Amino acid sequence: MSRSLGKELPDTLRDALLNTVPSDIAVLLITSSGFPHVSMLSWGELFLANAGTLRLALWPGSTATKNLTGNSSAALTAVLGGSNYTVAFSARRRADLDLPGAGKLACFDGHVEDVREDTVGYAVITSGIRFTLNDPESVARKWQEKRAALSTMGDANNDGWTTY
Repeated sequence: MSRSLGKELPDTLRDALLNTVPSDIAVLLITSSGFPHVSMLSWGELFLANAGTLRLALWPGSTATKNLTGNSSAALTAVLGGSNYTVAFSARRRADLDLPGAGKLACFDGHVEDVREDTVGYAVITSGIRFTLNDPESVARKWQEKRAALSTMGDANNDGWTTY
């Protein structure tokens, strides 16, 4: 059964994105340029600016970046705590990030439009896409650098958003 949770992320998803320890959970980003395109994002490419705003760091030449630049409607989906969450959002391109360890990254703010939780009474979703890092220390440093840069960008338009 699918139900709307409104425009703020539930605690389970919020806590996963706010966690200061890198996670092994892959979040699927769904964009479109007429046909759906699915990308996998890691903990290092997402930052929760506040309960209703996600910040994403993407490769500038990626299909997801091209799609979000041309069509701001997108969704993220993740499996956490026995449920599947889908976050529909409107993206707004920010200034690119230029990080010594990662190079240039396209940055987007995603204003949450709706969060849906999918569950069924006869089963529990036990896992989404997970991964194992080949060089956890190196990757964790790069991810933390990206998230630190995303966290210091400030509000996109000073409309009263509160940064965590």
